[in-house]
Amino acid sequence: MYELILFLQIVGVAISFTTLAVISQQKSSEYQKVLMMASFCGFISIIAYLFEIQATNVREMMVCVRFGYLGKCYMLVLMLIFARNYCNVKMSPIIIKFVFLFNTFILLTILTSNYHTFYYKKTELSNDGYFPHILLTKGIGYYLYMTVTFCMVAYYCSIIIAQIRRSDNIEQKRLFLLLLSGILPTCMMVLYLTGYVDGVDLTPIGIIISCLLLVVNVIKLGLLDTMDVAKDNIIKQTSDGVLIVDSNQRLLYSNPAADIIAEKLKDVHGITDFTSWIFSKSVNHFVFQIENRQYEAKITQLLDGDRQKGYVIWIYDQSYIDHSTEGLLL
Repeated sequence: MYELILFLQIVGVAISFTTLAVISQQKSSEYQKVLMMASFCGFISIIAYLFEIQATNVREMMVCVRFGYLGKCYMLVLMLIFARNYCNVKMSPIIIKFVFLFNTFILLTILTSNYHTFYYKKTELSNDGYFPHILLTKGIGYYLYMTVTFCMVAYYCSIIIAQIRRSDNIEQKRLFLLLLSGILPTCMMVLYLTGYVDGVDLTPIGIIISCLLLVVNVIKLGLLDTMDVAKDNIIKQTSDGVLIVDSNQRLLYSNPAADIIAEKLKDVHGITDFTSWIFSKSVNHFVFQIENRQYEAKITQLLDGDRQKGYVIWIYDQSYIDHSTEGLLL
């Protein structure tokens, strides 16, 4: 059994490193940076436990435990920040600062646990179970840390589940995998705390599975795709109409506001192809009118470096500014 656990941890190191490599290759964004830091924290935790199960005495094991907390203290916090940003949820910066400061305080108490009993009251070696492992008698600091951790997990789940209910198709799959990636390590930790696994800490196994899910989410489902993130969390909620068109002037996406304008054009003027009608004007900036409302349309190039990938069409309702604006009217 020990050989199997050791093998799984070695494979886990390779998986977590692959996760880091995959995320680092994505286009740079705030989402990518936060997710990469969270993955790095998971990488540290997995390596630490690999060394811990090979340690032969309490001193060596405690060094590995402390090293592992360098990742554990911040991984969930970073996943929560990623979920908040991805789901476009407003959260007071004070809360994030408090959690970071609290977890940093906990990390310091763990690193200095030889000199006090705040986090660990006693450490001893146990030869029971599948392999020799360290037994840790918890102090008040440990239970405070667990309380904050479970609160973060609950909030993380509430954010993701609420967004799942508002989403559909591919976005729901992304969010579901993101939900599992965030809660699996905690679920495995709870299983370990029950004492039914003979001293084997299953938290790193949960982190390994989470890394696998993140790789699938990024590669197969485009979790970090810049256009999808912007479309689903910003463009979709704006009151201005937005259309994304490829280089052949084929419509790739239109937000709800643009759909409403297109429907009005169809009902009032019989225009069934909104995109073709816009490009038929042969200008990049014009205004048009539907009944008593006036709109301004702007066409901008969608560039990837020096390469043109398509166009973004912005449509603004100008009626409240000036009903007499001159332009191209129907």
